[in-house]
Amino acid sequence: MNKRFWLLAFFIFVGFLTGVNSTQAGFGIQPPYVKPEKAVFAGTHYEQVITLLRSSADTDMQAVIKVTAPEIDTWITIDKGNTFDLPKDELRVPMIVKVDVPNNAPIGSYKGSINIRIEPKAKD
Repeated sequence: MNKRFWLLAFFIFVGFLTGVNSTQAGFGIQPPYVKPEKAVFAGTHYEQVITLLRSSADTDMQAVIKVTAPEIDTWITIDKGNTFDLPKDELRVPMIVKVDVPNNAPIGSYKGSINIRIEPKAKD
């Protein structure tokens, strides 16, 4: 019984040593919102720089942007498009969020979200 225990423990230990290597990397955005400093009216153009931050840039990645703002999604564009590269060795990649309020937009408070997914550029 004792011999089986040590044999099992040995194989578990070896399994941990030879297991799949994992990489942990952080991702963030700064600032974490698009918010005008003053009121935006019909016919207004507003731009804000959002910086995508990575803790590790050892591979080429791409950002996939999804705007979820049912009332105003046509007002919002990203200068680089909805999919763009995060090149290797670049920890900070800026993107410009542009908001073009139509001339006939009713006065109101509008909300939505911009989701940013980071994925490998090469589908390995």
